[in-house]
Formats: sequence, structure tokens, C-alpha cells
Amino acid sequence: MTNEELFDVFASISDKNDLTNFISILRVASANIKSEKLLELINRCLELCSKHDYGIGIVNLFELKIKQLFHHQNQLNVIEKILNQMIQLSTKIDYTNGLALAYSTKWGVEKLKGNKEQSLIALESSMNILNKASKEMITYTLSAIIHLPSLSGQKIMISLVQ
Repeated sequence: MTNEELFDVFASISDKNDLTNFISILRVASANIKSEKLLELINRCLELCSKHDYGIGIVNLFELKIKQLFHHQNQLNVIEKILNQMIQLSTKIDYTNGLALAYSTKWGVEKLKGNKEQSLIALESSMNILNKASKEMITYTLSAIIHLPSLSGQKIMISLVQ
């Protein structure tokens, strides 16, 4: 998709669902294109997410913005500021995937800075967050299954493989 097409799609956004879909499109574009135009579009999308109080969108766009700035070593201070905002917002809105994404991104930033120990700590934090979230989802799912009316009073054997 060209920059012009991306800006056209952006102009047609009317609600949070459109924002979510557009952020997915931006994720693909950001993985393939590093440009000032794309960075401008990410910033405009961040403004729109702020207007709609869409924290999850903001967290995901922070990651895309960091990846656009990542190849500019002179932007490390800006990247670290955005990264801290990403962690704070993910924590505030209890967005587990965003927090894991933030620490995964922090791993790359610390690695770029040559901070091997800090990068490994960030990577471990990301993995721990994802692992905990997976266990919570399994517990929640099993709890929902066990309380199904059709299973009431029946013995259930469950095997979990790690």
C-alpha cells in the first residue's frame, strides 16, 4: 500500500474498530517501510487514539513509532521516553500484551545501546509476562469449562502439557 493509499484509509476512520484495523495495516507497513511520511501517519493516528481514549491503540502505535525511529541512533532519548510511556500506559490500563510488547521492545533498545544485561532482563520480563498471561488464560478457560451446566456433577480429567 502506498503512502497516499494509507493516508486515504486513515481519512476514512470513523470509530475504534476502524482504528484497530488501521493499526494492523500500519503494523505491516511499518515492518516494511521506514519513512517520515509513515512516522507522520503514526503520529496522526496517535492523536486520533487519544481523542477516542483508546489506550490499547496508543500502546501499539508507540511500538510502531519506536520501530520507525529505531534506525536513528540520535533518537535514543526519544525512543526511551516513548518506551517508558508505553510501559506506564500498559500498566495503567492493565494491557498485558502491551506490557509484554513494551518489554520485548525494551530488549531491542537495550541491546542496541550495548547493555547486554539490561536487554536480557527486559527479554526475561517480557517472557514472564506472556507466560503468566498464558497460565491465567488456561485457568480462566478451565474454570469456564468446569462450570458448564452440561458438565455439572461429572468427573473431568484434564492433562496439561508444557
